[in-house]
Amino acid sequence: MTMKTYFRIFATFLLGATMLFVSCEKNEELTKPYDPNDKSLGTTFVINNPNKNVVVNVDTAVTDFTIDILVWGAVPETDVTIPVEIIDSLTTLSNEAYEIVGGSVTVPAGKNSAQLKVKLYRDKFTPGVYYSLGYKLGTPSSGNVYAPNAMGVIQSFNPGPLAPWVGNYSAFAKSYGAPGDWDEDWGEDIQIALDPNDPLNNIVITGIKGKSTALVATIDVQNLTITIQPGQLIGDIYGYGDVAVYLGDADLNLYNAPLVGTVNAETGEIHVDFWGHLLATGDYAGSVWDVFDVTFTPVSK
Repeated sequence: MTMKTYFRIFATFLLGATMLFVSCEKNEELTKPYDPNDKSLGTTFVINNPNKNVVVNVDTAVTDFTIDILVWGAVPETDVTIPVEIIDSLTTLSNEAYEIVGGSVTVPAGKNSAQLKVKLYRDKFTPGVYYSLGYKLGTPSSGNVYAPNAMGVIQSFNPGPLAPWVGNYSAFAKSYGAPGDWDEDWGEDIQIALDPNDPLNNIVITGIKGKSTALVATIDVQNLTITIQPGQLIGDIYGYGDVAVYLGDADLNLYNAPLVGTVNAETGEIHVDFWGHLLATGDYAGSVWDVFDVTFTPVSK
């Protein structure tokens, strides 16, 4: 019986035992739904910005994006214009680097939403440097506004040459130990960002199987390759201690050598074969978990 087989059987036993003690009770929190006919607030309507802190990749010459603004309470009977004011203390972006389209947002008559539209100009950004734009909504053209959350910060940056490989990813790992049976889905919330220490050459991968431990990789844009230095930890992703990444082979041997894969500039896909996992800490430290053929696929850019 291999070490991984033992782990799988043991984990299944624990899961089955644990499930015997799960309560069947379910708590449901009831909330009052939005009612466009609710006039209890009179001429006051509430502005709420659900995306008050957003990150934007400025990866085209002019990047356009919108932030949805929700209105609830009393719906305006006529169009209401609300100016957008810049918060200097929260802004590091130069005036030439952005444009608030129209300088305001408009809530159409009878509607409960509006959009804040912003343009960002890439040539005003230093690659790899994060900039912020703080904003708030001002006094409306008519009616009253209760807007406790109607402010936010837009973080933006120019990813530079590594732009095709920055964003939200999913990852699937095909097992060499037992193809099919031991394949692993590493999740759809893996984040790939620029390495702040070397944003023109390196990326940082976090979120493998939900863990926040960062893995640094170097991308060669000319040759479309990715290189991962061995021995980096990616967290306790199996419950037996921290896992270290090493170069492996089909016979589940690991080597203290860099992993080299390929990247696709058009699709953003990243492929690394012979990705080996070693249990680096815990009771089974030094044990090989498995070796995989791994593909990272963009979920959103």
